[in-house]
Amino acid sequence: MTTGHPQRRGGPDLLAPLLDLPGVADAAEAARTALGKAHRHRTNLRNWPVTAAESAVRGARCSSALDGGGVQLQSEAAGSDDPVLAGALRVGQALEGGATNMVGVWQRAPLQALARLHALAAADLAADIDLGRPRSVPEVVARLDLMTRLVSGGNSGGSAVPAAVLAAVAHGELMTLAAFGSADGV
Repeated sequence: MTTGHPQRRGGPDLLAPLLDLPGVADAAEAARTALGKAHRHRTNLRNWPVTAAESAVRGARCSSALDGGGVQLQSEAAGSDDPVLAGALRVGQALEGGATNMVGVWQRAPLQALARLHALAAADLAADIDLGRPRSVPEVVARLDLMTRLVSGGNSGGSAVPAAVLAAVAHGELMTLAAFGSADGV
């Protein structure tokens, strides 16, 4: 039986049906087009370090808001008194400063990358012993394993859906599962 969805080695692409939902494929393509346009924008081509830093701060503020934290910085030098926003800024800085390294870790060991990001995000929110450790609930463990295989392609479990859809699935799973119990939105 054929579903009309892409097949991957090892069986059907489990995320492919998401592209059949109203607006998903169009939104993913619009995001890809907008990202390409932003990358080619004259200001980004000339001053990419400045615009990349601004993008990281804006991204951190959005992540903080998704996780119920604040969005207001006291000053550029002071950072934030809000622990969720401070964690989001740390994550943004780590991704900006060492994105190549984090990508490599993600490709080899996605749960290790998530653990590192959680340790940065929740440093002011969770006990040291809980930093970087997913909750040991069987459903959380199983879904995290599946999500990381789908997103990273581990054990032939990858998906061919657009990157925007993969990112949305990963973020949604982490938030819905409350995988770490703190700073899951960040």
